[in-house]
Amino acid sequence: MSSKYTEGEPEMSGHIPVRTELLVLRDDDGEPMKLGFSFYEVTGTSTYLIPEGTDVPTNHTEAKALMVRENLVTTKEGLVKGMRLLIQDLLGLNIGYVAIPEDGKPCAHSESGNMLFMLEFVDDRPEPDAPPRWVCIGSANMRALKRLYITK
Repeated sequence: MSSKYTEGEPEMSGHIPVRTELLVLRDDDGEPMKLGFSFYEVTGTSTYLIPEGTDVPTNHTEAKALMVRENLVTTKEGLVKGMRLLIQDLLGLNIGYVAIPEDGKPCAHSESGNMLFMLEFVDDRPEPDAPPRWVCIGSANMRALKRLYITK
C-alpha cells in the first residue's frame, strides 16, 4: 500500500454529500450545551403544487405524475397559507403545507409538524425556457431538534 497522498482543488461531483453525524455532549460544569454543525451547498429542488381535488401521492409513480411544469408555483405571490406542495429534499419526496410566518418568508411543514422545509423564490433558469419558481433550499427535522432541547 502506498503511503503517498495527493492534494487537489475541490470539484463538484454532483453526488449527495456524505451524511455528517452530530453528537452533542452535556457540559459537566453546568454551562449551556453548544451545538456544532456542518453545512453544504444546496442548489434547491423545485416544489410542485398538489392541485385541489387531487389525492396526495402514495408512491413514487404518483408523485412523478405531479412533477410537471404546470404544477410549479411560478410567482412570488403564488404561495398561499395551507397550500399543499410536493417537496423533494435530500431525504426524498415529502408533502408540505405552506406557512407564512411573521417575517413574511414562506416555508412549509409536514402534516405532523415534524419536518420544516425552507422555501425560496429563484430565477436561475436551469433550462433556457424554465420559469422562475419556488424551491426547497433545505429542511430540518424539528422533532429531532426538540429532543436536543435547543428549541422549545
